[in-house]
Amino acid sequence: MKQTATYEKVCKAYLSLKQQGEKPSVRKIVELIGGSNSTVTPLLRRFEEQRRREQELNCVMSQEFRDAYINDVMAAISNAKTEVKEDLDSALNNERLLLENLQTAEKTIKHLEMQLSETSALVEDQNRSADSQQAALKQRVIDLEQEKQQLYQERELLQNQIVTMQASLSETTLLLAQEKDKTQSLTTERSCLQETVEKHQTHVITLEKRVEKAVAELEFTKEQLNSMKEDLQRAEQKLDSERDKRIEVVKQLAGLQAKSQDSTSQ
Repeated sequence: MKQTATYEKVCKAYLSLKQQGEKPSVRKIVELIGGSNSTVTPLLRRFEEQRRREQELNCVMSQEFRDAYINDVMAAISNAKTEVKEDLDSALNNERLLLENLQTAEKTIKHLEMQLSETSALVEDQNRSADSQQAALKQRVIDLEQEKQQLYQERELLQNQIVTMQASLSETTLLLAQEKDKTQSLTTERSCLQETVEKHQTHVITLEKRVEKAVAELEFTKEQLNSMKEDLQRAEQKLDSERDKRIEVVKQLAGLQAKSQDSTSQ
């Protein structure tokens, strides 16, 4: 398969021929990287023109100005990294809030279970006054059913928030990939301008380490999301248990009603 010539490949081939003491030409560059004369020629002209402008600029530009230019480039990269870090911190704070909401929902479920248990005990203690208690117990069951529906709605809301967080994390991952592409592009430019920006190499390596650290933080965030999903599953199991208890209460009410009817018939 015939290779495609790119600007970066032409730059590297040009510098390689220079280092070997040969005069760069379209034919020699095509032999090294592939492509065609019509593709390589404008790219080579573009590189030579850029190299000529840089040489002219270096003749006029003072060392202080070059240092200021490099510092401006590094400051722009640092600001971009700071914005990405702030987005990650915001995502982590939102996850913490979601976790707190899940814990609150679990406490509410436990409280409802205790109330159901107390209601069952009350039914057993007041068998003699079953007729007067049936209406209140039925209303209690209705209230518990409504509270359960509210909990289901809260759970759906939390799930939607998690989906939103995952989308935000995907966007953050895309930003990180874009930042990494920018870092790689800067590395290529550094190879072409190595004679004038050698000091820039240390800063680029530092940026790559920060990107790796940000990726590690992203993996940690994904693990926390998986933990939150497990908490949601446990909450669903507790809701199922609550439903079984409600059914048991209804059965007990039916038994009490039957006993009341038998007593009335006697």
